[in-house]
Amino acid sequence: MLTGLSRNEFQDRSVKSRMAQPTSADGNRFQQRASLYGLYDLFLFVSVPDAAPLIYEVTTTNPKECLLSWSPIPAEHHRGVLLGYRIVYTPESDALNSSNITVSVSEYRGIPVNGLRDYTKYLLKVAGFTSKGDGNYSTVEDCQTLESG
Repeated sequence: MLTGLSRNEFQDRSVKSRMAQPTSADGNRFQQRASLYGLYDLFLFVSVPDAAPLIYEVTTTNPKECLLSWSPIPAEHHRGVLLGYRIVYTPESDALNSSNITVSVSEYRGIPVNGLRDYTKYLLKVAGFTSKGDGNYSTVEDCQTLESG
């Protein structure tokens, strides 16, 4: 914290610091700047979330659908503005045929994954994302769709 400076000296140093383009140790630029009471600038590091959501329930609802529910990423692990969650699902027997669903952060953290094949085992995982990309994915959970009758 800078102390002993007049407001004009402080503003002059703030203007100079804005021109500095600070970077983090890994070379990423600090992307967001928030002004606090117009007195100084606070640089926020924006990256991808450094924690994964926790899948707590996967249930089969019908031959073409599984319901996936997860706990949100704690705010201290967002590392920027959390924009949403990305769910990746893949038939276990066809790893090259994965699909994904993107949901906004404000939506309920439980969604149906539909349009699946009958009587097929799927592998599901979920990650939060920011403007920089996807964070860590959850552990992979499986869901076996029902046989159509």
